[in-house]
Amino acid sequence: MDVVYICRDGENDELRYSLRSLANLPHDNVWVIGGAPEWYKGKRIKVKQSGDKYSNARRNLNALCDSPDITESFILMNDDFFIMRPVDDVPYLHGGSVYDKIKRHSAYAPDSAYVRLLWDTLHVLANRGCHTSYDYALHVPMVMEKAKLKPLLGYPASLRILYGNLYNVGGKFSDDVKYHRRLTNGPEPYDFVKGDSPYLSSSDGTFKYVYSKKLKRLFPEPSIFE
Repeated sequence: MDVVYICRDGENDELRYSLRSLANLPHDNVWVIGGAPEWYKGKRIKVKQSGDKYSNARRNLNALCDSPDITESFILMNDDFFIMRPVDDVPYLHGGSVYDKIKRHSAYAPDSAYVRLLWDTLHVLANRGCHTSYDYALHVPMVMEKAKLKPLLGYPASLRILYGNLYNVGGKFSDDVKYHRRLTNGPEPYDFVKGDSPYLSSSDGTFKYVYSKKLKRLFPEPSIFE
């Protein structure tokens, strides 16, 4: 099964260490779709990154779905996902109810674009006759199929949540593993020092800290993609 990254333009040390962490995951080819740093030497599909991150992501995913070279089932990664210890496969994980997630985010950012996106996602699910609402928008790898993902790309909604619920992928509960800066009245950051998940994710503001505490020690050797 191929591993696929949707990626921005420019220098990207998050991608560097995410690629190194793939040593912990059995996989076939690795693809970067969209932008890529100059040092990247692997397989790539170039897609112009000219809009906001959501528009760029959808263009990248369309290119993924249209590529005959990428395996039908693939593992979707982001450049800031890290696989922290050896795993045999990528199970489906969810964070519980989307309604509960909306409540949590509304407590500190009720009018945010992300809360509106979550509401829009629930409306799409309801209109498609799906009344489950598990939160698959965790910062972890996710297995998808191109033929199933392609019809969802036109919806203004969280694609991970749509995919997981419309295709009834199931899975087990997991805390989100994104380490972010603590916001006033916001959720506690994931404790990646004590946490036992095989996955970890950083944000733009926390990557250097995650690198210094974990990634530098765990993944010192360059990958074949550098």
